[in-house]
Amino acid sequence: MQTLDNLIQAIQESGNWSHTSTKYQNDVARILQDIGDKNENDCVIEVGCYKGGLTAQLSFLLQEIKKTLIVIDIDPEMIRTTKQLLQKQDLERNVEFFTGTLQQFIDTRIGDRKPSLLVIDGDHRYSGVIADIKAVESMKNKPAAIIFHDYSLRYLENSGLTDVLVDKAIHDCWGDKIKVNFIGDKPEKGGFLNLKENPGPHGHYFNEGGSEGVLIYWHDIQNYLASGRK
Repeated sequence: MQTLDNLIQAIQESGNWSHTSTKYQNDVARILQDIGDKNENDCVIEVGCYKGGLTAQLSFLLQEIKKTLIVIDIDPEMIRTTKQLLQKQDLERNVEFFTGTLQQFIDTRIGDRKPSLLVIDGDHRYSGVIADIKAVESMKNKPAAIIFHDYSLRYLENSGLTDVLVDKAIHDCWGDKIKVNFIGDKPEKGGFLNLKENPGPHGHYFNEGGSEGVLIYWHDIQNYLASGRK
């Protein structure tokens, strides 16, 4: 019988591994189980699949609790690569794919679906994160919780990617005091995440005091929206 550990090893050997830390992957699995136990919503939505490394893990875990995974990406090649990985691991049966943006999916396909969790790891530029947040706010049935990857990710000034500001977009939309639950690794010397003094090959690093990802519960967002966004 396939186990999650065996699956992760197979993903790594395929070259389609998730560019996330082991702690992040474990945290997502824990959150998925916790939310799945507490509500009867029918699906999980992943925005941004890259090559399917995390997608395969999500599908595996959702098969166990008989829920659907909806995978959204603007890049047809990433969708194709992810489909191939899932088919090879017999994990495509409970997965639906959509090529486009989260807003386009909500406008044309979501219908009455009730997602328990959104995992957002697509366009990390400020405008892209704002667009995903506005899309979430437009949903008829709001998710129980939302995960954002690369929360405190930054790029050096000469990289051309200084508008990567996931954390700023979140707090500009939902307030400085919105409760964010750190998940994944934290930026620290010698850790998994690059610091500014030792940036990655593409000029990326993480701000100290931040995190690889955050979990935000919709009821906390709802309280902020109900307050008039003050």
